[in-house]
Amino acid sequence: MALIDLEVNILAYSWAKCLKDSSKPVRSRDHSRFLDVPGRIYTAKKQCEVLLRDKDAVIAPSQQLSEICYNLQCKTPHRSGFYFAGPALDGTPCGSGKYCYGGHCSSRQLPKPVQVTPGGWSSWMKSSCSSGCLSNAKGIQMSTRECNNPPPKNTDQGCEGTNRQFNFCKDDK
Repeated sequence: MALIDLEVNILAYSWAKCLKDSSKPVRSRDHSRFLDVPGRIYTAKKQCEVLLRDKDAVIAPSQQLSEICYNLQCKTPHRSGFYFAGPALDGTPCGSGKYCYGGHCSSRQLPKPVQVTPGGWSSWMKSSCSSGCLSNAKGIQMSTRECNNPPPKNTDQGCEGTNRQFNFCKDDK
């Protein structure tokens, strides 16, 4: 069997759908929700926490706030030395009424925040009771719902909770 035939046959199975290229944009990489100023959400301290994977990480005490735009230095009490994060993200506060843009501390105003709409769940949709090939046995009934009532807007937070539930049921087939 040729490799191409094997690939086509594998993609015919429902469990292999994730292998298909959907060509949809990846939402987690869509930075438009930050209005091109992710520093508004990720402060200099948060950037240090992410870099060092440590909630106790901070901006190096010896560093001036105006310097973080071109060279953010981070420190943690759990390691010795300083760690260079590179330039702080655009929109990171670097002084009174000043923000980082392109590696420089600037008085440029931030864009107005956008209206965030949290997502809401649709109604539960129940599947039929299924026990596979066993007659008069306990089965499983799956309920699903979608995060589209309303869909989340200008946020990377989806709906709270799960979109699937499973319950036992009596399959009377």
